[in-house]
Amino acid sequence: MLAENGEIKASDHTRNGIDEEGISSYSRRLYERYSKYLRHCVICGNPFVDRHHIVPKEMFGQDIEENIDYLCSNHHRIVHFLLDAEMQKDKMDKRPKEQQNRYLALYWWILRNERDAVDYFENKMKPMILKRLYEVKRESEKRMER
Repeated sequence: MLAENGEIKASDHTRNGIDEEGISSYSRRLYERYSKYLRHCVICGNPFVDRHHIVPKEMFGQDIEENIDYLCSNHHRIVHFLLDAEMQKDKMDKRPKEQQNRYLALYWWILRNERDAVDYFENKMKPMILKRLYEVKRESEKRMER
């Protein structure tokens, strides 16, 4: 309905399903219903994400919610590169010199330009991996004692 001066009243918008922000009531209900399923990269907030196992399955990581984070594909690759770099430190000198140079150049670029990803790896992922490996070792030792 139009007001006497020809403008549309705000109450008419909400009655017709559109609120003050211009969002339809249907869209608002959909968002409220499904927002708990929306995931964003824990590093940059990008809404397009991969499921990331904090402790990788190869390192006895479990497929449980506490071991899952959501990362955009870029940060997912970076975090796995950092994990690989950490695991391959002692083998680096056995690689061809050209490969070593490329690998180290990428590693240093990441350290300089992707500080948030490095912090995530150092402060969240690495401690959880070490904790899980320690738990697996203790479980194994208990089984050997029996």
